[in-house]
Amino acid sequence: MCRAQESDYVVSKYPTWNQMDVQYKYDPPAMNFLHADQRLSSYNYSKVGYRLDIGTMLITHPTAMCYCTHVNSMKQSNYSNKTHATFRKWLCNYSQLWVSMAYRLFEEASHALLYAKFRPTYPPKLRDVISEFIKKNGGGFQKMIDVACGSGQSTFYMADLFKQVCGVDISQAQVNQAQEKSKQLNHSNVEFCVGSADKLPFANASVDLVTCAQALHWFDETTFYPEADRVLKRKGCLAAYGYGNVEAKHQNTQSLIRHFYKETLKGCWADRRRHIDVCFTEFKLPYAKSERYDFYSDVEMKLPDLIGYISTWSGYCKYSELHPGTVVLDELEQQLHKELGSDTPKEQITMYLQFPIFVLIGQKE
Repeated sequence: MCRAQESDYVVSKYPTWNQMDVQYKYDPPAMNFLHADQRLSSYNYSKVGYRLDIGTMLITHPTAMCYCTHVNSMKQSNYSNKTHATFRKWLCNYSQLWVSMAYRLFEEASHALLYAKFRPTYPPKLRDVISEFIKKNGGGFQKMIDVACGSGQSTFYMADLFKQVCGVDISQAQVNQAQEKSKQLNHSNVEFCVGSADKLPFANASVDLVTCAQALHWFDETTFYPEADRVLKRKGCLAAYGYGNVEAKHQNTQSLIRHFYKETLKGCWADRRRHIDVCFTEFKLPYAKSERYDFYSDVEMKLPDLIGYISTWSGYCKYSELHPGTVVLDELEQQLHKELGSDTPKEQITMYLQFPIFVLIGQKE
């Protein structure tokens, strides 16, 4: 039985986008997550998340929306590293809770709108690279699925290559946004559904290409890779790609953006964000026949659009949660406006930018 006692192991309920308001503390040796889940079952799973912090270890309830990036880290545990390792193994094996999989950062409807409006699109070269890899290795172009599709930027981008395309996202708000955009673009071969990277809603050996754009770093590769392999046909391909940190061609402008990223938002980035910083160089796809491609994409944005893009950063979202009413983004816009010509209306100022693009692609035997 689960006994309520003072402990550093904390199960917490977090209202969406708000500070923690309830804590349940349990004696570690008697942890029983099913019992804890029943204790919290009166709360609406669609509105709240559960989180357990053991030192720096993050565990979340698998069916709840968890806005982990918006909540202050809780106090460090005084238990030994050996205790942490033993407890981590026990959780993974018996509690059916997942580590890292619950970085569900982009589920809010308002964020979905910003994401759709301001996130950059991919250059034609990326599509060419993927298409050529499939062709030269005898793959097919019947069906593709885009995992963690968000509002569909990557999904629509690939739509012309395949007869059937399906975008999958864990957020209903993002799926709704993508479906609305699909109607506007009149893509008859594209559909969207709610689903997660660890349990794809597709039959075995039914897919020619699985993609995940700007998302692999949020997945647990130990569950995603086997699931992608399950749905892929023989000679099917897995492509994980994304873009790195924005780079301004104007040196002083780049310094301002870089300072905002590294200093202003310091401590607000999730640990797995480092994979974007190093352009997925720490990832390896689970197939012997795999390749990597790197190139740059030149992008022009108006100053307000750049600020809009920065407002979608997960680090900025967390900073805003920790500092309600913050004006740091307004200050950055003012600094950039001054640097690029304060006499010109900011809506008329064009930013010349680059994004490093990286692609990992492999083929199932």
